[in-house]
Amino acid sequence: KNFGNAAGTVMEGNDSRVVNAVPKTRTINGHALSQNIELTAEDVGALGAGETAANAATLENSTKAQIISEARSGLAASG
Repeated sequence: KNFGNAAGTVMEGNDSRVVNAVPKTRTINGHALSQNIELTAEDVGALGAGETAANAATLENSTKAQIISEARSGLAASG
């Protein structure tokens, strides 16, 4: 393969167009990309390692509106 930046060539991994493709000032969930980032369960709305989901029996006896209302209350409380 012909490496380079001209037509008909293939970029190498150290090509500035690849290396600088995403600006380091960009953030993901408030984490700057100027260094390695570590997303938490909270960053993506998942349960943490020690947390458990709501009891299935409780959900079975709830209406969709009740479940949505409780979820919204929880989100509002968490800020």
